[in-house]
Amino acid sequence: IGAEHAIIDSDGLTIKDGNTVRASLLNDAITLNGASTNDQVVINSSGVTLKQGGHTRTTLASDTLTLGKSGEARTEITDAAISMYDGQGTPRKRVAIDNAGVIAIGGASGADVAVDSTDEVVRVDSSGVKIFNDSNNFTFVSGSGMSVTAGGNIVGQFGSDVVLTGGTLTIQSTAGTTGDDRIVVGSANLEMYTNNAKVLDVVDGKLNIGPSAVAGTAVTGNVRVESGNVYLYGDNTNTFAQMSSAGFE
Repeated sequence: IGAEHAIIDSDGLTIKDGNTVRASLLNDAITLNGASTNDQVVINSSGVTLKQGGHTRTTLASDTLTLGKSGEARTEITDAAISMYDGQGTPRKRVAIDNAGVIAIGGASGADVAVDSTDEVVRVDSSGVKIFNDSNNFTFVSGSGMSVTAGGNIVGQFGSDVVLTGGTLTIQSTAGTTGDDRIVVGSANLEMYTNNAKVLDVVDGKLNIGPSAVAGTAVTGNVRVESGNVYLYGDNTNTFAQMSSAGFE
C-alpha cells in the first residue's frame, strides 16, 4: 500500500497519509484531521467539534453553539439567548442577551450576569437603559429623560423639567476657580455666592441681599427683608431706611 491511500471496509472510508489518518467517514462519525489529531473537525450524532492545538475551540451540540474553550473565555449561542464569558480563573458570564432583546453587560465579581441583574451591570430593554451599582443606586435613561437614584431615593430627574433632590444641593460654576460662584440649597435656607463671597442669604423666610449677606441680620450696604419690614442699610447698620405697613422712614 502506498504512503497515501484510502481504505474502504465495513466501518466506512479512511484516508491516510502514511500512518496518519487525514480523514475518515465511518458509520458513527466524519473526521477531518490536520497535521495531527490535535487539529481536527469531528461530526457525529452529538454535533460538530472543532479542535485546534489539542483543545476544543468550537462545538455545536444540544442546540448550543460554543465559540472558545469550555471553562475559558467563550461565547455560547442558543435558539433563545447569547452569553459571553470572561477569561478569569473561574470564567463568569459578562454579557447576556435573551429572546426578548434584553441585554445585560457586566455583573458583580464572582457572579454571572443575568438580564435581571442589579449589581454592577448595564441593562438595556424596551423601557430604556439602566446603569446599576446596585438595586438602590442606579441611573435610568429613557425616551422621557434621565433619573438618578441614590440610597433608594430619586435624587435627580432630567426631562422636560429638571428636579434635583438631596440633603444639600450645590450648583457651581467652573469658570475661574471652581465653586467660587455657586448656589447652595439646604434645609430651610438658600445661599448665593460670587467670587466665594455670599451675596444672597435666605433663612426661614428672612432674606438679605448684598456683600457678606446674613439673613435676619443688619449688614452694611445690604437689603434686609423679613416679615412686614424691608430695610436698606447704608455704610453703618445704624444708617438705614425702613419700609413697613406704617410707611417709609
